[in-house]
Amino acid sequence: MLTARFDDIIARAEPVTTGLLRLVEDLRISPSSAPCQPFTLDGYLRYPGGGRTLYISEMAEGGEISIRCRLPSARVGLEKGDLVRLFNCSFSWDSEGMRFELAVEDLLVLEKYGPWRLNLGSMPQGLLDYLDCRVEISGTVHEIQGSAFIIDGGVSLELMNYTGPLGRSDTEVYGTLLFNEERNTVYLRTEAELT
Repeated sequence: MLTARFDDIIARAEPVTTGLLRLVEDLRISPSSAPCQPFTLDGYLRYPGGGRTLYISEMAEGGEISIRCRLPSARVGLEKGDLVRLFNCSFSWDSEGMRFELAVEDLLVLEKYGPWRLNLGSMPQGLLDYLDCRVEISGTVHEIQGSAFIIDGGVSLELMNYTGPLGRSDTEVYGTLLFNEERNTVYLRTEAELT
């Protein structure tokens, strides 16, 4: 007969590392399987957000799932698409948004992403999803009324700080997509010419 003394049994909360898709699948199968102790979560930044909030996501069959995360303090330098590890996550109820979110103790960037390669002429939903992200765009740069614009497939985007060649097709530029509130337009603040 096998017996165990109480002292032999070690009850210790082990940190659980999971992905967003696995977490959601576990909760779908059994809502009671939500982790009771803080857990570590890996995911990709969907919206770096501002201040103390951000959204992480993962592609799933039939679409994309994402969850809002609240950090103890604001983080800078995060890019859409960065692979991050969130430490000591726990579910909390956002009464204003009427949804669950994750309260996160700390964040580590595992892998930086960027720049995003965008095809300006065939953007199905425009550029708004990529605001404040580093991007790379290919097209022909023209000067129009004293400003530089990159044009591809009939779509144009104003370039700020551009010092590269004009009129050459397949010019690649990269920089950060920003929004000009006064003119209500998106523009690219260029960093350097790639080719």
